[in-house]
Amino acid sequence: MSTLPWSDTRSEGQGDVGSWTSMKSSTTPEGCLVLQLVDFVPWENPEDLVSADVENLVDRIKAAIVVPIVCIIGFPTNCLNMAVFYKLGLRERINTCLFILSFVDLLYLVFICLLYGERAFALSPSRPRYGLFYRFTIENHFQGLYGIGWASAFVTTVIGSERCFCIYFPLRSQTVIKTKTMAIFLTLSCLLITLGYYIVSEKYNMICLHDVERNVTFWQFTATAYYFQHQSLVDIFDNAVYGLCLPTVFIIIDISCTAAMFAKLKKTMSWRFQASSTISAKEAMLTKMLSVGLSKKKADHGLPVLCTHAN
Repeated sequence: MSTLPWSDTRSEGQGDVGSWTSMKSSTTPEGCLVLQLVDFVPWENPEDLVSADVENLVDRIKAAIVVPIVCIIGFPTNCLNMAVFYKLGLRERINTCLFILSFVDLLYLVFICLLYGERAFALSPSRPRYGLFYRFTIENHFQGLYGIGWASAFVTTVIGSERCFCIYFPLRSQTVIKTKTMAIFLTLSCLLITLGYYIVSEKYNMICLHDVERNVTFWQFTATAYYFQHQSLVDIFDNAVYGLCLPTVFIIIDISCTAAMFAKLKKTMSWRFQASSTISAKEAMLTKMLSVGLSKKKADHGLPVLCTHAN
């Protein structure tokens, strides 16, 4: 089946731009609806800030190049991290946190690779934009597994906060929260954040459309009956919780903790250098690297989502 390589939910609610009906013709594929266009096709809306060609190119580069490279690097890296932290001992709270972070990131990579695997290293426009597994994921509402990405962001924020607390209160940090308690807290929180995104995943489904004028068939996102029945609830989770609150809170906490850690480390390092403690200097450098790395990771994940929903 030939597939138009671009479709978008932005075409919904455009008035008389286009509509679809169950009317069939001799060229209509089985199970597809006929698209009737009035003025312009939805995927070439002149009011869109980004043209269909640019959007399609970016999406194909992401699916065919970026995702495979990230998966090739991410799989062995996260597996190695898990092995290292396990060998170092999960009785240490920070090792447990980093082990859980690597495990969550690995699960997210598995989901992303399965989602875009059919299009890996395939930039040809003749390849369908939405493969069979992608459509299966949307139609069966497994898109909720995107919540694993938010769970990873949450664990990242917790690790940054934990490191900041340890630097400012080194004597109390070992007794405030036990390693087992932290592991249970992170596990339950990750499950809750992931399951919450399943409410958002109920918003969309995919339908097959046939453009009689152009004689092309393609797949299009469409809102579900569940969304229209529970629009307020779904919009709260989609726009307020996952679109605004979580990225804002995570970014603010990460930036604050990173700035606080650097200020504290800069103040204490002068005294420790006078004591010629090279081990302390290495530990401080590792803490800085961890703080910067985790903060950058969270910013890369949260800022695009925050900007999208802010607009």
